[in-house]
Amino acid sequence: MKFNRLFYDDHLNFRNFSKFKTFAFICISVFSAFVTYSFSQAIFETERVISFSFDLIPNIISEDSRNFYNLFFASVSFILGHSIAVSFLFSRPGNLMSRRSLKRKRIVNEQIFLGFNFAHWFLKLGWMFGTFAMCCMDFEFTSTAKLIAILLIIVLYLESWKTLKSVFNKQKWKYICIHALLFCSLSYGLSKINIINYKAIDNMALEANPIVDLPKSLYHQNLDYRYPTISFKILQDDNGELIIRNQYNEVIEMHEISNEIINERASLREELYSRLNVIVSADKNITLKNIKQIEVVLFSIGQRRITYEVRNENLLTRSFQRKAIAKTIAYNILQFRPKEASFYPPFPDRIFKEPVFKDTLNVYVENSVIIDGVKVPKIMLVDKFKDNVSIDILINYLISENTTYQDYITVLSAHFKAVDELQKKEQVIEDSYELYEDFMKEQSELKLKFPIITAETYTN
Repeated sequence: MKFNRLFYDDHLNFRNFSKFKTFAFICISVFSAFVTYSFSQAIFETERVISFSFDLIPNIISEDSRNFYNLFFASVSFILGHSIAVSFLFSRPGNLMSRRSLKRKRIVNEQIFLGFNFAHWFLKLGWMFGTFAMCCMDFEFTSTAKLIAILLIIVLYLESWKTLKSVFNKQKWKYICIHALLFCSLSYGLSKINIINYKAIDNMALEANPIVDLPKSLYHQNLDYRYPTISFKILQDDNGELIIRNQYNEVIEMHEISNEIINERASLREELYSRLNVIVSADKNITLKNIKQIEVVLFSIGQRRITYEVRNENLLTRSFQRKAIAKTIAYNILQFRPKEASFYPPFPDRIFKEPVFKDTLNVYVENSVIIDGVKVPKIMLVDKFKDNVSIDILINYLISENTTYQDYITVLSAHFKAVDELQKKEQVIEDSYELYEDFMKEQSELKLKFPIITAETYTN
């Protein structure tokens, strides 16, 4: 039995609260949740827009991840809004002769502690996450992050009821369950409200820096950023027309690529001309003939090296780390020169002798790869190339009108991977500062033993 004393009363009765205070409790809870939710979305979009300046591609979030973000922000907002409203409901001005309620004071203190401390921690964590997302992470939610976020909401919600449930002496779990249902419903409803028009932001970002659907590759090389680079994006519009964008995102014609490279060379020292790295980021569904015509333009100005950017399968590093395959443009690229392109610069004279090989391996590069008349599954391409890597064997890629850029990268990456695995299998010296000269000498010998010798024939 509890005793009510002159200066102490631990009994709380909801009937003692006025209708105005109850109505104010509901309004404060909803309004605080809405303000917190709006602030969270504003901070989130600000960090995402800032990341556009650092990432290779715009940080466009999938609808599933965005819905989860909104639901997480809405849930946290309603918990904090409920905490603010409870503090208002149970707080009241006191005077010297009023009865004190330790339970009331404990509820108010814990709600204030929960709200302000969590908000302080959450803001620090949010800014840290946003900062790392600009250079080292992505905004997409992984399965582990989703689980942690759900557990955080559950713990935070139960923490808000830790002392408050003592007010409901009878049927307290009934009220908690009813409140939980309302909480889930209101949080879900609030999450469907987008305070900021993120689709307009996405459209502006994609217009300034369109995302290219890069081809998948079995093999990739690390880009060497010690030397100057120039990049081109190759896309298709809705009508299938080719769109070429330079590194300043300006739309150019195919014959203007040579002017872009010549202008870039003008800013370099002469010894760096041959080191200029031309990176092509092309849509995987583009017809390979279009890519080869770009190589014709490069060859016409003496650019013998080209780098194909391929898809980075790692979601955590895709926005800031590029994967690519570099190859040499062969003289037989001239067969892809369009007949009507008379405005192209004159081609250099042929000054080398055509090598002679004992055998030729014909590889039909299409959706179904056929090698010497036998259809080879893609999972067996690497092993098939391993059996035919030799200084005496020419591997001839047969390209047709139906060959896509993805088909070509699949075969080319399988070839490169086969050579790389053969070289690493016989490699003895590891790359280190002390053994650098020996390492480079061994690498040269391995490249001579397992060379990449290819030709390309256009079967139009």
